[in-house]
Amino acid sequence: MMGGAEPQSVSQHDLEQLAMGLSDDPALLARVESSPDLKARLAQIRDDNALLSELAMTQGGQAVREFDEIPGYELLGEIHRGGQGVVYRARQRSADRVVAVKTLLQGSFATEGQRHRFEREVKLAARLQHPGIVTLHESGRTATGLNFIVMEFVEGETVDRWSKRMREAGRTRDIVTLFATMCDAIRYAHQRGVIHRDLKPGNVLVDAKGQPHVLDFGIAKALNDDDDELVGMTRTGEFVGTLAYAAPEQVSGDPDLVDIRIDVYAIGVMLYEALTGERPIKTVGSLSSIVARISTELPLAASKVSDEIDADLNTIVMTALAKLPRERYQSADDLRDDLVRWLGHRAIAARSHDFWYVARKGLWRHRVPATIAGVFLFMIVGFLAVTSVLAFRLERENRGLEQTVSAIGQALARVDQETSNVQVSDLEEFLAGTNEALGRWLKDRPDIAASLRNSLGLAYLDMEKFADAETQLRQAVELRKSLRPPAEAAIAESEHNLGRVLWRMERFDEAAEVYKSALKLRMELYGPENEDVVRTTHHLAQVLQDLGRPQQAVEMWERTVEARRKLLGPQSPDVANSMLGLATCLQLMGRLHEAQGKLEAALRIVETSYGADSLPVGRVKFRLGSVLIDLDRLSEAETMLNDTRRINALKNSGTLDMARTLHELGRLELMRGTNLTLAETYTRDARSMRERWGNPRRSLAESDLQLGRIAAAQGDLEAAERKIRSGIALLDQASVAEVHCERGFALTWLAEVLWRREKYADAEDCARNANAILAEFRDANDEQFVSNEQILAKALAMRRANGR
Repeated sequence: MMGGAEPQSVSQHDLEQLAMGLSDDPALLARVESSPDLKARLAQIRDDNALLSELAMTQGGQAVREFDEIPGYELLGEIHRGGQGVVYRARQRSADRVVAVKTLLQGSFATEGQRHRFEREVKLAARLQHPGIVTLHESGRTATGLNFIVMEFVEGETVDRWSKRMREAGRTRDIVTLFATMCDAIRYAHQRGVIHRDLKPGNVLVDAKGQPHVLDFGIAKALNDDDDELVGMTRTGEFVGTLAYAAPEQVSGDPDLVDIRIDVYAIGVMLYEALTGERPIKTVGSLSSIVARISTELPLAASKVSDEIDADLNTIVMTALAKLPRERYQSADDLRDDLVRWLGHRAIAARSHDFWYVARKGLWRHRVPATIAGVFLFMIVGFLAVTSVLAFRLERENRGLEQTVSAIGQALARVDQETSNVQVSDLEEFLAGTNEALGRWLKDRPDIAASLRNSLGLAYLDMEKFADAETQLRQAVELRKSLRPPAEAAIAESEHNLGRVLWRMERFDEAAEVYKSALKLRMELYGPENEDVVRTTHHLAQVLQDLGRPQQAVEMWERTVEARRKLLGPQSPDVANSMLGLATCLQLMGRLHEAQGKLEAALRIVETSYGADSLPVGRVKFRLGSVLIDLDRLSEAETMLNDTRRINALKNSGTLDMARTLHELGRLELMRGTNLTLAETYTRDARSMRERWGNPRRSLAESDLQLGRIAAAQGDLEAAERKIRSGIALLDQASVAEVHCERGFALTWLAEVLWRREKYADAEDCARNANAILAEFRDANDEQFVSNEQILAKALAMRRANGR
């Protein structure tokens, strides 16, 4: 016990804590000593515990013998023995799978308090269904009184051992990636009202794929729980946890100070240890001295312990270890987000107060030609150099070029810390300032203004600032059309880029029009065998697919694949990209084996071109996983999607890519049908990510439709109907075509739910409308089509039976 106020009363729990040596509160001891009744009860508990311990010792392998009485399980050996429990490796006979079984160390001789804690762990663990948290399968008590928990068995090593290997191999990024994934699991627990309170390396296992699994919620704390058994477990003055990983407020003895930020602190300690091989605070000496160091001693900066840790990563670690909770990351999600930012070379939130730092990181993030903002800055520098020379030569002949130099010089000055007194907080502010300079200084040079506005539009597109991107690109198109003679190649370039923006905004009709205009210009300029022509054809095929014109889209995709093979060679990554688009369209049409073949060929190309852990590989594996779900090859699909998820985290491909992957993992679990809670968790997490990032309504519709299907599978038909109708409404808002396979699927699922709710007329209408749509995309043997036909047949039979 670390101090605290005198309890209002002395409970059985308090006495058991004193008897087991887990409490030394002087106020509590004084209260007991002053009461003969309490002294007698304490002595009796101590005598009972001693007797039970002696019996347990003399019984030898009693726990093992009792274990054999758990119906349906075969003991394979002991895994771990801790202070409270024993964990065994066992085989579940019914499922023929290896599981972990945890029992109380004292077996059937456990005290009531020990049993209470054990049962409490079961209640909390049952709330948590997440791939990063060890799953609880079942629990119970044997005829002889042995409490047990059956859990998922994880073959792996503790996170400290795994991190030591990574650290010695110089794989700092792998360590950070794993901790970001771990934070996601802890965030999930926090969102469901559970604080772990004992996060430490021994409670995190890393499997062969490098995925973390958090276990042992034995002393977890429930938030906002009405169950007194859960809330009342921790008394004032009682410390729970492991000192080396405990936050200052955790050792204070005041349970009111304990919240989710103690888990953030513990993750910070583990991360410090994983990166440096040292603990931030030494936990040697007397208990009082250790508590004092935890509370007041500032740890040595992680970057001073290891040269592998840069300033940003050091800031992340030390922020997680802040003594005051308010100065720490406020959630595991916040810590995860900064770890992901570090992996992507982006500005971290913990240093967001440093304006120049954020500006530099923004520019570094958008630094290479493959990144549009990088191209933009490169162009500015090039323009500055060229126009400076021209201005020098033609000073008396063309004063306009001086204005160009001035405009670009002012834009660059905004990111020059040495010459500017303007504070730049990020790349977006820089671009806004450049836009202002262009409007002021380049009125007389529409040719240069158009080029720079085109680049500004691409920069905004890269940042997913779609409205700003549209404004810049429309201005670029108009400026280029105003030139005499019109710059047709440049007009086509800006129209193509505008089409990209409109597609991202899900304004497919408008996107199709500008793509067609760009394609017409490029065909007239270059003929069909030109990469710019093929690129626009590729994009137009995607738009036609989204407009519900799959046959036209497939024909365009096929032309694109063949043209790129001819222009670039059969092993070009661009060929693989077009094959990916073609496969996606084939999947929508139900031509699954064709889609699988295209994707496997594309995967071979991108793995050779980019490497096994590249983003293009992740995107192809995502689509292949989706197709394999449709083919009911769920184990193979799971492998593909987990690889995609790992690559997304490793390469920081963005929250929306991760959301898409989680959604498909949810669909996989829905199809599997054995863990609908996990299916719902994946889907809700994906929807939250999409909503947080302002994702278009079409993706949110996809999430709601899947949540409706999950609710139907769970038997909650009212919720299922509500969610599916919400998804259909979002499709309407997203202007999805009336004849589109997504709408056909949605109506099919709604028809099934309505029929089960005995709304037969509505179900019949939905089924008929669904098949009218699906007939454009699928053949009569398609599963969705057949489902609707069955409803229509039942409706017809019902009408005949009623004489109608």
